Amino acid sequence: HEGTVPHDKAAFDELLEARGFTISHSLQSEYAEASTTGLSADFETAAALFAEFLQQPRWPEEAFAVAKERVIGRLTSETDSMESTAHRAIANALFAPGHPLFAGTLDASLAAARKLTFAEVRSFHQSRCAPKSLLLAISGSIDEATARKVADAAFGGWKTEGSPPPLVFPGPREKIEEKRIVGTLKADAPRSG
Repeated sequence: HEGTVPHDKAAFDELLEARGFTISHSLQSEYAEASTTGLSADFETAAALFAEFLQQPRWPEEAFAVAKERVIGRLTSETDSMESTAHRAIANALFAPGHPLFAGTLDASLAAARKLTFAEVRSFHQSRCAPKSLLLAISGSIDEATARKVADAAFGGWKTEGSPPPLVFPGPREKIEEKRIVGTLKADAPRSG
């Protein structure tokens, strides 16, 4: 993360650290998740900071450029990985194009990564990280009334334009076709990946 609009990365991290909060996040091909942890006594502050993190992320274009180069580097390194080649082959055999788990070709992934723009990533985030596509789960020593009140205070004013586009995924392939072997691995051969 690069911080939020009101707080740069250092200031935001300091706010979290002062209370012992953590915020973690990950992005998968089919979903994104973010979570925060902290003491129940600080639930209101944790919820406010978590809402700020989700609703007002800082988007420095330089950080996008660095992340894009990392992705391109990771994809380029997959050319020598038997494990990555096998993973792509299995995913492509099981899932149809358009499904988030369909891997496509490495060349297509590299071309898409190279073509990706800062504006496209920002637009995607604004359309998908929105109240209508958010599931908020709260656990811990918090009673339901307090949880609802605090969540409403932190997230209730979050407004976005329109609705996110519907997610439509094709199902798994109806028939898995016989595929050729994409590589072999000898027991004593060096491995990469």
